[in-house]
Amino acid sequence: MPLKMPTESSRDIEPGSRVRIKQRVTVGARSWALEVTGVVREVKPIVTGIHTDRVKKDDLWVESVLLEKPDGELTRVTFDENTQIEKQ
Repeated sequence: MPLKMPTESSRDIEPGSRVRIKQRVTVGARSWALEVTGVVREVKPIVTGIHTDRVKKDDLWVESVLLEKPDGELTRVTFDENTQIEKQ
C-alpha cells in the first residue's frame, strides 16, 4: 500500500515532545478552530478504513499523533494540510 509522506511539520515531532496543535474543522457550512496541547506519545500513520470500490486494498492513510493532555487524557489527532504544530 502506498503511504503518503507526513506533513512537513509532523516530521519534527517525536515522543516526549510537548506540542500545541491547531486545526480548523469544517462540517457542512459550519467551521470552528480547535486547539490541543500535550506530550507526544506516538506519531504514526493510521488507516482510515476508507477505500474505493475500484480497488478494495487501496486504503487511505493519514498521519496522526497520540497526545497525553495535562489532565492525563489521551487523544489522537490526525493531520491535514491546514494543521499547525508548535513545539513548546
